[in-house]
Amino acid sequence: MIEGYQHADHKHKIGIGQEKSPKDGEIYSVAVSFTMRKGKPTEEVLDLTKFNSKDIRAFALKCGVKGAGSKKLYDCRMEIARSVQMGTMYNDQSISNPGSSSATKRINTLIKVLNICFHANNFNDFVSLNDSKQRKDYEQQPLSEQGVTGNPVKDFWVLVSSEMNETSDDSFDTVLGLIEGEDDRLFAWNEEHGFNLNDINRGQDFKSVRQLVCDLMKARERCQLEMKKSGEGSNDLWTYCTNPKFTKPRQSTAVLPAVAVYYCNHLCLIHPAVDGKFAAFMSDNLKSDSTIAFTGSADSGGGKGGKQAVVAVMEAITNILVFAWTLVRESQDQTKQQREVHFVVVATEG
Repeated sequence: MIEGYQHADHKHKIGIGQEKSPKDGEIYSVAVSFTMRKGKPTEEVLDLTKFNSKDIRAFALKCGVKGAGSKKLYDCRMEIARSVQMGTMYNDQSISNPGSSSATKRINTLIKVLNICFHANNFNDFVSLNDSKQRKDYEQQPLSEQGVTGNPVKDFWVLVSSEMNETSDDSFDTVLGLIEGEDDRLFAWNEEHGFNLNDINRGQDFKSVRQLVCDLMKARERCQLEMKKSGEGSNDLWTYCTNPKFTKPRQSTAVLPAVAVYYCNHLCLIHPAVDGKFAAFMSDNLKSDSTIAFTGSADSGGGKGGKQAVVAVMEAITNILVFAWTLVRESQDQTKQQREVHFVVVATEG
């Protein structure tokens, strides 16, 4: 895989050749090579004809080829060549699209903020700041070692907002699960709509990006809880991600896009440590003095959304306790029956 590729800046490094199509026998222009470190002593030419299907599809997606996740090797290379020859007007994924809808930008924004939080450079902090012990250890450090603001939570989200607004870094622009066979839902969405994580709502501050992630995590949790109810509904999370009952954060906000909630779950499945430590509903012992409360969450101190969140958590705990007590009673009944059978057998033998 060619890391750090940005189509507008690097497409001149793609070599174009002529090859016969296996479909109709006609000759077409196709991408045949990519030059790494072009013009430098360490220059290296990669033969794109030797790429496997997964790598060439991933590279085609980087080049803005819509539907690349299911295309044949030859077709991918032909579309890459077209994207080079037709210039930046060819679905260029390295620039924002001024004609895209607000809904499209919102989806791209949510996907990108998740990518930033789950990125290898940020993931440990993302998880650690929601773990009570690690959070406490951090806050006991001298202020000189506590980052820019002296508050670990604010420092982290300031970093996330900065990376959201950065236009020259493509480290967070790769959407996972788009290759055919990886995830059917994400693959199908990309085939029909596509993603462009440079086409986002910029100007996000640390409070807004934090709220976005909290809303997504809570929506994903609601969908998971509903899906796991025994004997009820579908075991396909997408069914619940498309239900506003589970994906509307608060009364005053819009329903979260199903694909964003679903993608949140996709990343959580890849990183199971999140479920063990992420505190979607933060309790008092996890708060520092300068913690910024989420709007409508259980730690917001008021509002209909916060009360509903608390009620939901209490109901979940009650259900668990009732289920556990049922198991105990069933076990006791089974033991009693076994004793009665044993008594009858012994009495008969006597």
